[in-house]
Amino acid sequence: PTALAMVAQLHADPRYPLSLGQVIEIGHPWLPDASCDHLLVCLPGPFGDDFEWLSTRERTVRFVWLLPVTRSEAELVRAQGLSPLQEMLGASGVDVAARSRDPVV
Repeated sequence: PTALAMVAQLHADPRYPLSLGQVIEIGHPWLPDASCDHLLVCLPGPFGDDFEWLSTRERTVRFVWLLPVTRSEAELVRAQGLSPLQEMLGASGVDVAARSRDPVV
Protein backbone atom coordinates (compact mmCIF):
# COMPACT_ATOMS: atom_id res chain seq x y z
CA PRO A 1 0.00 0.00 0.00
CA THR A 2 1.01 3.61 -0.40
CA ALA A 3 2.44 5.45 2.58
CA LEU A 4 -0.66 7.66 2.77
CA ALA A 5 -2.99 4.66 2.86
CA MET A 6 -0.83 3.03 5.53
CA VAL A 7 -0.90 6.15 7.71
CA ALA A 8 -4.64 6.64 7.23
CA GLN A 9 -5.29 3.05 8.28
CA LEU A 10 -3.03 3.46 11.31
CA HIS A 11 -4.74 6.69 12.38
CA ALA A 12 -8.21 5.18 11.89
CA ASP A 13 -7.41 2.57 14.54
CA PRO A 14 -8.30 4.09 17.92
CA ARG A 15 -5.30 2.33 19.47
CA TYR A 16 -2.87 4.34 17.32
CA PRO A 17 -3.97 7.97 17.09
CA LEU A 18 -1.44 10.24 15.41
CA SER A 19 -0.38 13.55 16.89
CA LEU A 20 1.80 16.50 15.96
CA GLY A 21 5.48 15.76 16.33
CA GLN A 22 5.04 12.01 16.03
CA VAL A 23 7.51 10.09 13.89
CA ILE A 24 6.30 7.14 11.83
CA GLU A 25 8.83 4.55 10.70
CA ILE A 26 7.49 3.25 7.39
CA GLY A 27 10.14 0.59 6.83
CA HIS A 28 11.12 1.71 3.34
CA PRO A 29 11.78 4.95 1.44
CA TRP A 30 8.67 7.07 0.98
CA LEU A 31 9.26 6.97 -2.80
CA PRO A 32 11.48 4.66 -4.85
CA ASP A 33 15.14 5.72 -4.48
CA ALA A 34 14.23 8.32 -1.83
CA SER A 35 16.57 9.09 1.05
CA CYS A 36 13.80 9.56 3.65
CA ASP A 37 12.27 6.49 5.26
CA HIS A 38 10.24 8.07 8.08
CA LEU A 39 7.28 10.46 8.14
CA LEU A 40 6.88 13.29 10.61
CA VAL A 41 3.40 14.50 11.52
CA CYS A 42 3.63 18.30 11.53
CA LEU A 43 1.80 21.44 10.53
CA PRO A 44 1.76 22.39 6.84
CA GLY A 45 4.05 25.37 7.44
CA PRO A 46 5.02 26.16 3.85
CA PHE A 47 1.36 26.66 2.97
CA GLY A 48 0.64 29.25 5.67
CA ASP A 49 -1.62 29.30 8.70
CA ASP A 50 -4.79 29.55 6.62
CA PHE A 51 -4.23 26.04 5.29
CA GLU A 52 -4.31 24.27 8.67
CA TRP A 53 -8.08 24.43 9.33
CA LEU A 54 -11.19 24.16 7.17
CA SER A 55 -14.59 24.69 8.74
CA THR A 56 -17.97 24.09 7.18
CA ARG A 57 -21.40 23.93 8.75
CA GLU A 58 -21.08 20.16 9.08
CA ARG A 59 -17.54 19.77 10.40
CA THR A 60 -14.10 21.15 11.00
CA VAL A 61 -11.06 19.50 9.44
CA ARG A 62 -7.45 19.96 10.46
CA PHE A 63 -4.80 19.45 7.80
CA VAL A 64 -1.42 18.16 8.87
CA TRP A 65 1.62 17.32 6.82
CA LEU A 66 3.42 13.99 6.60
CA LEU A 67 6.91 15.35 6.14
CA PRO A 68 9.43 12.80 4.80
CA VAL A 69 12.49 12.71 7.08
CA THR A 70 15.66 10.65 7.32
CA ARG A 71 16.49 8.22 10.11
CA SER A 72 18.87 10.70 11.79
CA GLU A 73 16.25 13.47 11.62
CA ALA A 74 13.65 11.11 13.11
CA GLU A 75 16.05 10.26 15.94
CA LEU A 76 16.55 13.97 16.66
CA VAL A 77 12.79 14.54 16.91
CA ARG A 78 12.38 11.55 19.21
CA ALA A 79 15.21 12.74 21.46
CA GLN A 80 14.69 16.52 21.48
CA GLY A 81 11.26 17.23 20.04
CA LEU A 82 10.12 18.90 16.86
CA SER A 83 11.58 22.42 17.27
CA PRO A 84 15.29 21.62 16.73
CA LEU A 85 14.57 19.82 13.46
CA GLN A 86 12.28 22.59 12.23
CA GLU A 87 15.00 25.14 12.94
CA MET A 88 17.64 23.07 11.12
CA LEU A 89 15.41 22.48 8.11
CA GLY A 90 14.58 26.18 7.90
CA ALA A 91 18.20 27.27 8.24
CA SER A 92 19.43 24.76 5.64
CA GLY A 93 16.98 25.81 2.93
CA VAL A 94 16.71 22.17 1.90
CA ASP A 95 13.83 21.11 -0.35
CA VAL A 96 12.02 18.82 2.10
CA ALA A 97 9.89 17.32 -0.67
CA ALA A 98 12.88 16.32 -2.79
CA ARG A 99 12.99 12.61 -3.56
CA SER A 100 16.58 12.39 -2.40
CA ARG A 101 18.27 14.84 -0.09
CA ASP A 102 21.01 14.95 2.49
CA PRO A 103 19.92 14.89 6.13
CA VAL A 104 20.27 18.15 8.07
CA VAL A 105 21.40 16.24 11.17
